[in-house]
Amino acid sequence: MTVKNMNNNDSKNNHSPSTIRKNQIAEDSTNLANFNEHIGEKKFSILINHLDYEKQAEINDLIIKNATIFAKDKYDIGMTTDYEAHIDLLVKKYCSKRLYRCTFEDKKEIESQIVKLLEKKLIEESYSPFAAPVTLVFKREENKKSRLCIDFRNLNKIVVPQSQPFPLIEDLM
Repeated sequence: MTVKNMNNNDSKNNHSPSTIRKNQIAEDSTNLANFNEHIGEKKFSILINHLDYEKQAEINDLIIKNATIFAKDKYDIGMTTDYEAHIDLLVKKYCSKRLYRCTFEDKKEIESQIVKLLEKKLIEESYSPFAAPVTLVFKREENKKSRLCIDFRNLNKIVVPQSQPFPLIEDLM
C-alpha cells in the first residue's frame, strides 16, 4: 500500500499545514517498508486516491500502526491457550466415522497440510474416541489449491444447541 503526494510542485519551501501534511504522507511511505517486511513478499495496495490528503494520511497511519495484525500467510491467524472449549452432548456416546477414500495424491496433500497445521500449532495430535473424516475441497479460482474440510455432521447431530440471538441493527445504531 502506498499513499503518495500527488502534487508534483516543489513544496519544500511551502510550510502551510496542508503542504506539511502532504509531505508527511510521502514520507510515511518509507514506513511501509517495515509493513511490507512484516507481511513478506505479498504486497497489496489500497485505492484511496479518491480521498483527501487528511483521510489518506489517517488511513496510512492506521495501517502502519497496526501492521502486525495483518496475516503473513494463511497459517498466520493467531491462537490462544487461555481458553479450552467444552462441547456439551445430548447423549453420552462417542462419535466416530471411518476415513473417506482418497487418491494417493490427495492423501499426500492432506498429510502435507496437516504437517503445516501441526508446525504452526493450529492443531495438535489427539487420541480420542471422537473421529471425523477429512476431505479436500479444491478452490475454483486457483488450480490445484485445496483446503481441508472436516465432516463434523455426526458430531453436530449430538451437540446441545446453543442459541445466541443477535441484537437488532437498529439497537446497535
